[in-house]
Amino acid sequence: MKSREFDASGTPETPAQVHPVMTGRIDRRFFLRAASVLGLGVVSQPILSQVAGDLAADAGSADNIFVVASGSPAITLDPGTVFDGQSILLWRGVYENLVTYRDDTIEIAPGLAESFTGSDDGLTYTFKLRQGVKFHDGEPFDAAAAKFNIERIRAMKVGLGYVFEDAELETPDDQTLVIRLKTPQDAFLSSLAGMWSPYMISPKAIRDNTVNDDWGAAWLRSNMVGTGAYRLKSYQKDQQATLERFDGYWDTSGDDHFQAVVVRYISDPSTLQLVLESKQVDSALWLPDDSLNTLQGSPDIRMDEYPTFSTTFFMMNCAKGPTADKRIRQAIAYAFDYDSWINKINTGRLVQARGPVARGLPSYSDDTPQYSRDVDKAKALLAEAGHPDGGFSLDYTYETGYAWKREFALLLQANLKELGIDLNITEISPAAWFDLLQNPDSQPHCYGFIWFGSLMARAYDVMQLMFGSNAQGKSGLNWAYYSNPEMDSVLAEAVKEIDADKRIALYRKAEKMIVDDSPALFLSYSKYRVPIVKEVEGYISNPMYIYTYPFNRMKFST
Repeated sequence: MKSREFDASGTPETPAQVHPVMTGRIDRRFFLRAASVLGLGVVSQPILSQVAGDLAADAGSADNIFVVASGSPAITLDPGTVFDGQSILLWRGVYENLVTYRDDTIEIAPGLAESFTGSDDGLTYTFKLRQGVKFHDGEPFDAAAAKFNIERIRAMKVGLGYVFEDAELETPDDQTLVIRLKTPQDAFLSSLAGMWSPYMISPKAIRDNTVNDDWGAAWLRSNMVGTGAYRLKSYQKDQQATLERFDGYWDTSGDDHFQAVVVRYISDPSTLQLVLESKQVDSALWLPDDSLNTLQGSPDIRMDEYPTFSTTFFMMNCAKGPTADKRIRQAIAYAFDYDSWINKINTGRLVQARGPVARGLPSYSDDTPQYSRDVDKAKALLAEAGHPDGGFSLDYTYETGYAWKREFALLLQANLKELGIDLNITEISPAAWFDLLQNPDSQPHCYGFIWFGSLMARAYDVMQLMFGSNAQGKSGLNWAYYSNPEMDSVLAEAVKEIDADKRIALYRKAEKMIVDDSPALFLSYSKYRVPIVKEVEGYISNPMYIYTYPFNRMKFST
């Protein structure tokens, strides 16, 4: 059997645009600060003394603590079990994958597997694992542990478990894992490298905390036992998480990096901006665009724009209510003011999307049809659907911490009024939002969504997970409950096609079907901005890992 060797020099997968590393050599005299942070809308106590006590560390350690303020809390600490954008911040700090993405590209690089090979027929992958790696509970990481974690998500039918559904997992020795697929999988290595891939969790911790055959899921919602450079010290849901450096980490090259990382959850956007401007925190996530624009010129903060594979959508229920009619969905797509969304609300920073597949992925095409505002056409489609004067309402639900979703909803609300359609806007907690949309028996809801890049470096994921018939409810992200069996068939053929040109043609065919059916408004391709104080160096933004930090590569400049 022929095989290809993948090593530190590169892989046969398509690289993304390379973006320079963010570095800074600013003097840190000010950082001997008595910093404080604001809680959820309430002025709080100084954070450094609080954190130092929490870590039970020596007095000098507080000066090497990286503090992040996040505008949206984690859903769960159990990695790869939900496709949300908030929890990944903590997952990436504590857990590791078999392979990873190199720097700011989609080139596959070694992770817990120090080398890997793949057969020419795309069916067999062999991973040689690093020796001497330990979990945070002292248990050894080996091939049996890697196999166990893949079996876990497969058995639970969560995350990317579907990728390994028919795979055979073999462990010929303690340091070797072999994965045999029944059929080829486009960009299979990416399924082991991304933000929602199988992270390595201590099998002992899972077994010791399994209740009613739940694979430790209940316990892992608020506990973490990984192999990463940082271990979970404490966690108060919706308030704060504290990570401390793991002294037994296998890679000793980062000994001068952060002693600890603290994540504070602050839902109020103005408070989030204030704590960053006043240097009470070192970075912030989920700031609204108006805050980011204000911070752009700050002399104390570095904030570059980075490419992503993210696409922003407005999803419509295709199974219930007025939007079950394709003509009404198309009418809404023609009614929306894309120019105001791109150039006024987002100050020209974004680019209008053509469909679900983001720029930079191999099958992206400028030939994909694109909707534009045409109110007369929208009214004609409504009349054809039996609603010449509108006369109905839609419910739009968004979750706390996502300011852009309200900004978008207010614009859409005004646009739909011209058609005689009312849009009811409701804000709820992230957990309640997930529960609502994952339940097919709920009242029909519309919602905003950002696809945070691909689960893997390919077009299949966004189309399958968001629009595949078998990805509805808790089986994926198809909470629009859209179904097109012909599109499903084309996607299934594409993901198994080894010939790249044929595969791309099939993906483009599937995308055009989705755009025509209009289960969503395809709003914009996103750029990513993360504000970080200039005293921090080593930050790299990868389009597959946005809304996270490479904590183990970052440090304060001296």
